[in-house]
Amino acid sequence: MPSDDEDVLDYPYKAEYAKSGRASCRGCKSTIEKGTLRMAVMVKSPMFDGKMAYWYHYMCFFAKQKPKSIGDIAHYADLRWEDQQKIEKKIAEISSGPAVDEKPAKGKGKKAATKRGKQTAATNELKDFLVEYAKSSRATCKGCDEKIVKEEVRISKKEYESNEAKRFGGIPQWHHPECFTKLRAELAFFVSGDQLPGFDTLKDDDKNMIKKLLPKIDVKKEDTVDGEAPAKKAKVEKTEATVDEAALKKQSQLLFKNRDLLKMVSEEKKRFLQDLLEFNNQQIPTGVDRMLDRLADLMSFGVPAACTKCKSTNLLFKTGIGYVCHGDLTEWVKCQEIYEKPKRTAFKLPKEIKKNCPELAKIKYKPADRLFVKCAPSTSTSSTKQENGSQPKVQSGRSYPLKGMEFMISGLPKEKTSSLKREVEKLGGKIVPKVHENLAAVISTEGGLDKMSEDRKSFLETEGIQVVPVEFIEKCAKGDICDHIMESSIVSWGKNPKKRIEKTLDQHTKSQALKSGKSMYSKSGSSKVKLKVQGGTAVDPDSGLVDEAHVYKKGDDIYSVVLGLTDVQRDKNSFYKLQILESNDTKKKKYWLFRSWGRIGTPIGGDKVDSYSRLDEAISTFCRLFEEKSGNIWELHKHFEKVPGKMYILDMDYGDHKQGNELSSLNANDSKLSKPVQELLLMLFDMNLMKKAMVEFELDLEKMPLGKISKSQILKAYSVLSKLQGLIEKNDGELKVNQKPFLIEATNQFYTLVPHFFGTDKPTLLDDIEIIKAQKCSEWQVVSFESMELMISGLAKGKDFLS
Repeated sequence: MPSDDEDVLDYPYKAEYAKSGRASCRGCKSTIEKGTLRMAVMVKSPMFDGKMAYWYHYMCFFAKQKPKSIGDIAHYADLRWEDQQKIEKKIAEISSGPAVDEKPAKGKGKKAATKRGKQTAATNELKDFLVEYAKSSRATCKGCDEKIVKEEVRISKKEYESNEAKRFGGIPQWHHPECFTKLRAELAFFVSGDQLPGFDTLKDDDKNMIKKLLPKIDVKKEDTVDGEAPAKKAKVEKTEATVDEAALKKQSQLLFKNRDLLKMVSEEKKRFLQDLLEFNNQQIPTGVDRMLDRLADLMSFGVPAACTKCKSTNLLFKTGIGYVCHGDLTEWVKCQEIYEKPKRTAFKLPKEIKKNCPELAKIKYKPADRLFVKCAPSTSTSSTKQENGSQPKVQSGRSYPLKGMEFMISGLPKEKTSSLKREVEKLGGKIVPKVHENLAAVISTEGGLDKMSEDRKSFLETEGIQVVPVEFIEKCAKGDICDHIMESSIVSWGKNPKKRIEKTLDQHTKSQALKSGKSMYSKSGSSKVKLKVQGGTAVDPDSGLVDEAHVYKKGDDIYSVVLGLTDVQRDKNSFYKLQILESNDTKKKKYWLFRSWGRIGTPIGGDKVDSYSRLDEAISTFCRLFEEKSGNIWELHKHFEKVPGKMYILDMDYGDHKQGNELSSLNANDSKLSKPVQELLLMLFDMNLMKKAMVEFELDLEKMPLGKISKSQILKAYSVLSKLQGLIEKNDGELKVNQKPFLIEATNQFYTLVPHFFGTDKPTLLDDIEIIKAQKCSEWQVVSFESMELMISGLAKGKDFLS
């Protein structure tokens, strides 16, 4: 049975009745009482590879979050009818469309009330916008990707789609006014600029500028403005079931009549509920509430027939979709077949319960179809997030002649320094506090130069860095900056600043590229880890015991294991490490159990070290955790079998790390090969270059270094790719619908065997022949690299493979 987390994985939000009174509201910070309606946004957890719920009171939720439709909310259909209506009404209010002007509503009656409702909705839409003066120079325009300078006018609209936005209840996306204008259709802003919140705080000149840039636009459905069309609301299919609201209400009342009755007679005892589920051949969900929901469905509509595809009886009702099979097609892929109207049999009661619970026994259980509004979870069509390395959405039209250049201001009053800093930043430059060798120039005066320390002057003269006057900035709008620096210099020394500027510009470009894809889930620090290999394995550096302990070994069994799982259906790219460590002190033995877990290549996850005075206790815990995560018992780990939904054991090979020393003594060996041939081999098969090539294929060298995976496992992954390539080529590049499970299986299997770094993005399906060929090439390079290591190692020992 999937956990509650997995059951709502595809939904950005969730609703239910509070199971206890322990949770606090993320909005008002007060306790959410047991039994009250609560709503959550699902965000990526920083502690494990999955999602967690941020809970709110019903009213607090809509102040921070913006679901697009009822199809975005998991378990919505399991709520009471009155609560469903409350949520649906609130969603209609917040997703009523773009900010547009509405003529004042006059008169009475439904039409006037409807118009007043639209005006309220338009006002709500404007709450997401803001115009103000920038409080600092840290923000970047989401249109042109350039800095917004302090005290410059900026306009924002809150976005609610990214994981960070969901976590914090919306994040402002700042724009230059001219960039905002070019994107106003995408940002759904069609009213006059003077309606922007914050407009009254602007100076008169800036007010006029905003009104000129943002006149009111009369919007019709077919209208388009610069940029993309406004974001559409999720489509709700109007089937017969959705039209008959009375039938939906009656159905909801029946569900809760049965649920409340079952809750009363069972006294919420798990064993009672489990017996009912097992008697009807159903899997047991987690928690009393989920069991009550499932049983209420079975009592009201009957027991769904087994899935025709995988024969599983584990069909779960999902809001807006229907009954989704949670069975397994193979050990690598879930079924996920959808049934809107599954065949059913009547719900049955065990004899003992019939006898002891007359309230349940007197109900006539008849199979029936469950009505629902078809509305799958929406996907964002207007996200402002840009792909790494993509081009800016718009060009601001501004000139940035100092882009990427760094300057230092010396010897000027504080007020002058602040205003000059803003001028430099407006032109794309940066003011730094200290001199360095790649500084474009120092900005000062004759008087400031006289006050400059001799050490600084000496450094500037040695590096050939010019000192330019304040007036230099005025000349920057036109002409060559390097020429201006040399012509404006007030010192006798100076080299051509072109090389200095090129270096800082290159660093600036790289820095921007890194920032564009960086989030709170991006890993910082060095990606290189030094391992001390002993006995065919190495103590994990994260344990902090590298110098105190070694991995425990008993016979051929090394108590160190790395488990992995990539699952594109559940958005998993997980790892789990286990090690028993034994102290190096032979006089007083001590043992530790180290474990670490998380999402590959990200800071998501954690680690833990437990100490043990007895070895058998450490082994017992190690074996229990291994079985819990993999579904296999440790005693049979050499005959490992993949279990559906569980992790897979990775075959790690730490190899012989003395080869580097052997290669350094190559010139002094007894090889019969001539020296030029030896040098040619070393040049052709440079291991450092080969390792660098692996990085270029974005293979994970951090949590599960690719070089440590065994050759046999890489060949196994290569075989998976070959089969997949053959199947795609056989079908002229397009797989049939019934072949998609094989595609998912092959993708999951390959990425599990050879861990890849995807960050927080969903693992990519291997459905493109060019991607598959590139991956095959990558794996073949690794195999060739390992074979070449052996050859060069043998060469260093005096073996001739070519003579």
